[in-house]
Amino acid sequence: MELRSDLRIKAERGRVEELLSSPSRFAECLPGIQEYEVKGDEFRAVFKLDVSDLTPHISSLTVVANSRLTREGQRILVSGTGRSAGVNIKFAINVEIVDDREGTRIVWD
Repeated sequence: MELRSDLRIKAERGRVEELLSSPSRFAECLPGIQEYEVKGDEFRAVFKLDVSDLTPHISSLTVVANSRLTREGQRILVSGTGRSAGVNIKFAINVEIVDDREGTRIVWD
């Protein structure tokens, strides 16, 4: 599955990069976060996903994910593995941070 989106934030690019480069800072913004642990550039998180729109039988799934954050210029890559409902998950999130007329634009996939 592949997801893409972008958003604009009325904040300086440096502040946005600082937040998104620090798992201990952005963890509090993750929807459904229940617990997390940061060790250097590695990040472990437990969170609940709302899946009520996908099936009438289950309203949420608990996900346990381990990831690593790396920086490449204006890009931040979060890659890792996880597990939920007996299924293994592998993910890679690419985030590009770009100056915008009104602040900063974040493009992710």
